[in-house]
Amino acid sequence: MKIKQKLVLILKIIIVVISYAYVIDTLIKAPDLSKLPQLFTGFSFYQISIFVLVCLLMIVNWTIEAFKWQLLLKDIEPKSYVNAIKAVFAGLSVGLATPNRAGEFGGRILFLKHENRSIGGFLALAGSFSQLAVTLIIGLIGFTVLLMISPQSRDLFAVSDILITAIGFLFAGFILLLYLKIDYFSGKIAKIPLINKLKNLSSYPELWNITKKLKVFALSIIRYVIFIHQFYLLVYILDINIDYTDAMLVISVIYLLMAVVPIISIGEPGLRVSFSLILFSIFTNQAVAVFSASILLWIINVAVPAVLGSLFIFNVKKSKI
Repeated sequence: MKIKQKLVLILKIIIVVISYAYVIDTLIKAPDLSKLPQLFTGFSFYQISIFVLVCLLMIVNWTIEAFKWQLLLKDIEPKSYVNAIKAVFAGLSVGLATPNRAGEFGGRILFLKHENRSIGGFLALAGSFSQLAVTLIIGLIGFTVLLMISPQSRDLFAVSDILITAIGFLFAGFILLLYLKIDYFSGKIAKIPLINKLKNLSSYPELWNITKKLKVFALSIIRYVIFIHQFYLLVYILDINIDYTDAMLVISVIYLLMAVVPIISIGEPGLRVSFSLILFSIFTNQAVAVFSASILLWIINVAVPAVLGSLFIFNVKKSKI
């Protein structure tokens, strides 16, 4: 085996070990985890059915992301759905080993030809900007409404809520602009001396027209609707005392905070749970149930797909390395 192949194999093993260790460590250190099974004791058939639905929606969620990846790639390297979902799951697995899941695009482009990887990286970035823009815009709307209907929520933030909202919408507008003009910005980035050999989207106008941008953005909205409702369904079956509208507002703000707070990926579950406990406390004091809903959603939507993705990494053909 060549040195390059050995190094790549070692890197793959490290990524897989970190991914598994991350999941196991998070579960072991989870507070009150022993109480989790008690919440499911006496579950009715109806509640079990809804939990199964949440798990099925995970498949729908990542299926839509795979469709987005197919759509982004179709003009440079068409991919079957199976290859697209493998790339998405592999990217998620690699992302767990990097800060803020920054390495997700690296896992995806492993499945591309060498000559398409640089432009594939830009396309992956564009897809991420699309999802981020949706999360920011809807989250900021939810944050604004939450402040209006729940005055006590203002006490949760040390900084002026008006300042937070203003900065938030400016940042969301900037991300949306980056997404809509990703071809223009990629052209500017590609002119930087150190990376001027990279291919950029502006060189391929047929790849990135407004129709494609709108389709990808629409798919990002659908994904967002799915995963916030997964959260709500878990809240519902765990009998957390909060109505649908209030839950939607809280959940949208949780995802907003997760998107803007810089974190190391290994701290994501803990931070997600912390935000959930703080924000749901506005309406309920059922901490164990809130914790359970939050960590369960992470296991279903992130941990399970990441484990599958780690297996797909080993199946990348040597010719792709």
